[in-house]
Amino acid sequence: MQVAEAQNTLQEIVGILQGIDQQLEMLSSQLPRPENQDDMFECMIPCDLASGIFGAIEFIREEPLSQVIEGLQDAATLTAEKLVRRFKRLQAKNGGSSGNSES
Repeated sequence: MQVAEAQNTLQEIVGILQGIDQQLEMLSSQLPRPENQDDMFECMIPCDLASGIFGAIEFIREEPLSQVIEGLQDAATLTAEKLVRRFKRLQAKNGGSSGNSES
């Protein structure tokens, strides 16, 4: 598999994941929201089933899923020039150190 083909496949996967994210958003917006849901999320009272599902969906959407989409999108659009810029930024941040240490 060539790099361009891999990046095209990654872009397709990003599209699929973005579609899943939209479906999850739609699903969570359709769940019943009790008035005391904030109290449930602050562990003041037990969660009802709908609030538990809502919380799980929102956690997945905000953390792991968004990070996966962002990381794959980055890989799908990665270029040699971007890699060089990142390398130079890291070198500047680390004071020009190559990461090799001699004892």
